[in-house]
Amino acid sequence: MQTHFSDVDILPTAIFDPDLERGEWLATQLEEEGFAVEMANSADDLLASVRKTYFRTLVVVADLSDSSCLRFLDDLRRVSPRSWLIVANTIVSEPKLELVHRHGIDALLAAPIYPEELARRIAAFRLHSRPSF
Repeated sequence: MQTHFSDVDILPTAIFDPDLERGEWLATQLEEEGFAVEMANSADDLLASVRKTYFRTLVVVADLSDSSCLRFLDDLRRVSPRSWLIVANTIVSEPKLELVHRHGIDALLAAPIYPEELARRIAAFRLHSRPSF
């Protein structure tokens, strides 16, 4: 059974995957489901975009063992505190979950991301505003 997300508000989702081809594919899949998506070509591009535009959801594929990726995620959270932040990493484990929460990440998905799973997660997050702490 295919889930339809047409009743979900049309606030944009930003996606950054260092593998640009895979990121474009994921963005296309989400657009086919009715989501407004903006693809970032680099970490700096994503930071610049969130400074100009409100995105309800941010999706980032990151290496959580890389300190520069963690600094980028901290910067992203600081610049966009009201956006839901979904991160995909090749390893999803209890220590990684603890790590992501310390860096303000709302959800951790296994990479590669499956469009159906991501669409469900975005739709669920869009039902509520992100709490500010």
